Amino acid sequence: YYLTGDETAFIPLGDGAAAASALSELADNAERRQVMGVRARAQAEILSWDAIARDYEALYTKLVAT
Repeated sequence: YYLTGDETAFIPLGDGAAAASALSELADNAERRQVMGVRARAQAEILSWDAIARDYEALYTKLVAT
């Protein structure tokens, strides 16, 4: 849920070669790093405490109104 797509790279647990390969690819691809950063920031904003508080406030308001 926290990481949903292109903002990360999934590496099998304990696979050092895959980790090295993923890091090497990122080191060579500034555009991909930029895209990943923008998407990770957007996801972090969705899951920020301010956003969560607004969601709960809306939920409680709805529950009280019914």
